[in-house]
Amino acid sequence: MVSVCCSCHKVKIGNCWMKKTITGQVVTSGYCPECFRKTLAEIESFYGCGRKGTRQGRATL
Repeated sequence: MVSVCCSCHKVKIGNCWMKKTITGQVVTSGYCPECFRKTLAEIESFYGCGRKGTRQGRATL
């Protein structure tokens, strides 16, 4: 099974995320670490739950 970022479409190969086209494989989707951080920041900004200087309410990788 191949992991593909649902935002930037990078493919996870081993521990690395890279741009690559895949065909004929079973795919699962999620977020690469970079897109996860960007999306989390957007969600926190939208809901006003980002807290500067604290880790409260934040997910970590």
